[in-house]
Amino acid sequence: VEAAIDNGIQLSVKWQGSTELSTVQASQVRCGFKLQMEVQDIPNSRTRTSLGECVVVKTRTLGNRDQVLVDFLQLGRQHWLPYENLRQIKGVRHRFILGDNGPIDSAERFRLKSLAFALEMWNENTGSLSNFEIDPLPHQIHLVHHILASGNLNWLIADDVGLGKTIETGMLLAALKQRKALRRVLLVTPAGLTKQWQDELNNKFKMGEYMIYGEDFHINEARHWKMFDYVIASIDRLKDEKHLARLQQAGTWDMVIFDEAHRLSRRQYGLKIDASQRFRLAAHLRKFTDSMILLTATPHQGMQDKFQALLELLRPERKNEIMTLALNPEIIGDMVYRNNKADVTDAEGNFIFKGKTTKAVPVNVSEEAIEFDKRLQDYLRQGYAAGAALGFKGNAIGFVMTIYRKLAASSVAAIRNALLNRLARLEGEANNGYNIQE
Repeated sequence: VEAAIDNGIQLSVKWQGSTELSTVQASQVRCGFKLQMEVQDIPNSRTRTSLGECVVVKTRTLGNRDQVLVDFLQLGRQHWLPYENLRQIKGVRHRFILGDNGPIDSAERFRLKSLAFALEMWNENTGSLSNFEIDPLPHQIHLVHHILASGNLNWLIADDVGLGKTIETGMLLAALKQRKALRRVLLVTPAGLTKQWQDELNNKFKMGEYMIYGEDFHINEARHWKMFDYVIASIDRLKDEKHLARLQQAGTWDMVIFDEAHRLSRRQYGLKIDASQRFRLAAHLRKFTDSMILLTATPHQGMQDKFQALLELLRPERKNEIMTLALNPEIIGDMVYRNNKADVTDAEGNFIFKGKTTKAVPVNVSEEAIEFDKRLQDYLRQGYAAGAALGFKGNAIGFVMTIYRKLAASSVAAIRNALLNRLARLEGEANNGYNIQE
């Protein structure tokens, strides 16, 4: 629906599929915008210029009129606007799904626009990109700018695997360091990634001050913490009671970061809450910092209670809202930032991930293969029937038949070897005088 307000009471509406305008009462038309929909600000006022393209974050109704909270990523701010002021556009995601490249020169305009805004945002917040050994992609710069512009440093960064959450974290730390907003940082990672994080921060961002707790230094007395303000630590080391007691002596942190945050597990079974040691460690550290960043490509994993527990770690003051997440999904936009592979481009405006292309390929099957498949299926049906006839005792037979089905799906060689081994065992048992019914 494209709508323009007329006299503040009626709307002149052009319906999709029609070229004619019709007039309806404003009260009869409601907002149809959905969360994350890409829209364009179209001011009704002649004196206000358009704020540009934006993304729908929330909707609300005031005085029986619908309003939309939109996020202007390029401006780094959000505004509530009347839904009549917005028009849906074909954004990056839409173009990718439909394979729509637009006019001949649109790709070049898109590339220049994205790159120009990305460079401007970064330089406004952090200084020159040339100081680092990285070539950041537009989506990485946009993420950092969004977090900095939000005025809130408690976020779950949930980019798809391979989109550079390590780079984004390093850029965020560098930006905050440039602003002199970080004096003490604790980065908690899986044990196998501590050295990798240290090397990345040092080699790509020239932050060689990060030391690994338990490897580069040890703490024997509380006063020793004064020498270490930028710390990387293994999550499984810190959750140990001995090391946790020493960590309690460290005092407060400006920021605590958890990599692979999906490992922080807290499940709810009725009224019972079962929290892992790792989650309890994160909950403990939450009391000693005002800013927490969680990194994971799989924050939900199909478990709503576990996902809500992560959000409560980030924003404990919004616990009541988070408990009603199913009814208020729009609050996720205040806490979770996610880039999808289908959306990201390189500095040239080209989509980095092309997606998967599948097609059916006809294969000629020999008469021998068809006959073998028929006999195998007969054998499997007889095996399942024999197992079912024995009841509980026949479960083992059913299990063997299932294994054969998987081997047959794997390759002809795999099922052939399995059947030959089975035949050899049966023949051996027959020779030893056993009663063989197969």
